[in-house]
Amino acid sequence: MSSAGVPSFEKEHFWMYLQALGFEPGPATIASGKIVSLTHFGPNMFDKLNRDAFHIVSYFLFQTLDQSLTKELFKFCWPPFDHKRDAEYRKHCCEWLKKISAECGGSFPQVVGSLFMSPGGPKFVHLMYHFAKYVAIKYVKTCSKIADSQVYFTDTFNVKQQNLHKCIARCHIARNRFFQILQRQDCVTRKYQENAQLSVKRLRELRAECVVLQNHLKKFGHCGP
Repeated sequence: MSSAGVPSFEKEHFWMYLQALGFEPGPATIASGKIVSLTHFGPNMFDKLNRDAFHIVSYFLFQTLDQSLTKELFKFCWPPFDHKRDAEYRKHCCEWLKKISAECGGSFPQVVGSLFMSPGGPKFVHLMYHFAKYVAIKYVKTCSKIADSQVYFTDTFNVKQQNLHKCIARCHIARNRFFQILQRQDCVTRKYQENAQLSVKRLRELRAECVVLQNHLKKFGHCGP
């Protein structure tokens, strides 16, 4: 666990997912009507309360997931420049994420409205990590239908491009491969974390058993001739 109370890989992978999806902090901040120099981004952006980053990042993820629905759903509250619009924005965020949670079942964190009242801290980081991961997986599935996913990843860089459309297609393929690598890495890291926790638990149990056995040996020693 990190000092913020969540596995460090979740914060790192959350930021990697955003970058891989094409998130650009500067343009996104300007588009939201906020001040670039006053808005903090990066893997640790939600270690503390960060409303501006929450607005910008969540809107970007919703937009990447479904641009037309995002435009329709948030048309009266984006950008959330006052308390009324902010409350409405948080409400729609919560409702949409609850639908995602219901769709994913136990693999997605529980979504409660209080998380969006103060966007920051371990539980919020955990939620945003899973949200970004969900969007990334959906993005890969969508793009895989457009681009030929069987083209070798190295071809993207080794083949001389003659056509803008081919360049764009190969860019999608490269991004898909990158997402797949991230997903595999995430799976391995999670498995490692689970095994580490089980090992620590087993070690504690063995130590407890050892203490019991030592106590028995001491009793037998006292009962001897």
